[in-house]
Amino acid sequence: MLPTADADGDADVGTATLKTTQKRSVYVRAEFDFDPARESGLPNRGIAFRRGDILHVTNASDDEWWQARRVGNSGSQASFGIVPSKRRVERRERAKLRKVNFNNSRSGSGGGGSTETSLDGSSGGRGGGGSLDRSSAKKKPSLLQRLHIGHHHHHHHHHDHQSGQQQRSLQEDDDDLVSAAATASGGSTEAGSQRIPSYELVRQTKPTATRPIILLGPLRDQLNDALASNYPDRFASCVPHTTRAPREGEEDGRDYHFVASREQMERDIAGQQFVEAGRYNGNLYGTSVQSVRAVADSGRHCILDVSGQAIRRLEAAGLHPIVIFLRPLAPENIAQLRPEVGPEQAAALFEKAGKIEAEFGSMFTAAVSGSTVEDLFAQVRRVIAQHSDQMVWVACTDDQL
Repeated sequence: MLPTADADGDADVGTATLKTTQKRSVYVRAEFDFDPARESGLPNRGIAFRRGDILHVTNASDDEWWQARRVGNSGSQASFGIVPSKRRVERRERAKLRKVNFNNSRSGSGGGGSTETSLDGSSGGRGGGGSLDRSSAKKKPSLLQRLHIGHHHHHHHHHDHQSGQQQRSLQEDDDDLVSAAATASGGSTEAGSQRIPSYELVRQTKPTATRPIILLGPLRDQLNDALASNYPDRFASCVPHTTRAPREGEEDGRDYHFVASREQMERDIAGQQFVEAGRYNGNLYGTSVQSVRAVADSGRHCILDVSGQAIRRLEAAGLHPIVIFLRPLAPENIAQLRPEVGPEQAAALFEKAGKIEAEFGSMFTAAVSGSTVEDLFAQVRRVIAQHSDQMVWVACTDDQL
């Protein structure tokens, strides 16, 4: 049986300290799936949950098991049950990682295969389980690249008059750049600092601004455009910033916010004033928090073409996004929805979608799938309507509770 906590029981959750007593409890967001039927050694009845579920932890005094309830979408709570503690989850996952690394090192040394270092400093053996990314042979990026440079955006290419196919190609080729939001969310590109997904301390809040929209997945360009063109009174894109010079016919504040000082924009990126930023053709581009807020203040949802790393930065700025993952059913599903995509590219997009879900799935508002663009569009509209005015769970530190 789990002991009753007469004194504060402490357990780390993210960068915060989770403390629970009989008089004080906390809420956490699960970052992994748990099935008690597959768990050995449960001291009592366990409760099942999925990644992204909210748990009301009422007793975290035990090192191995916590008492908790699962919180439903309506705020209702299920009966008490046992869930693995953060320490137990992380200990198990680190043991798995050590085993994988050991097997990879044996594979890499046994066949004479060479080992190359990727941008994040990790090694991938050609003969073992590590796959060599195309970016691994590149020179290690500068501090600005590693900490503050991310995907350049759809609207950057739109304003630069590039075709939709070029836009998608450029976005898909930008994976070696690191988002500014990664720093804001505690992300790291240094080897050996990988965070083990377990639980994240959260609190419930009422959005005070119209919520931005982030679509993730291989059909987001089409659906972003459909929202803006069909409902211009409800959805809009924000004006990006850039350090490049204005072109003929462009107007400051309409096409771009043209920044005269590159050094100033770099300082603003470092100061977390940008949701996401990137470098393209030697110039900096970025989506600022202020630009997103300007759309929200107009009463419209700001449509953002950003990576999942931007979610944390938006939450920190009080702009809680509605994040909808467009989950492909199979590579053939992508090819069906995007006829211009060939089989190889569809397979690559399907694999990339899986990686997006693995990394950011706990922060999705919803995930939708469909066999037609019309079906997906209808589902996206329903999710936005459902969650526009709902209370939201946001990551927090212990002193914010």
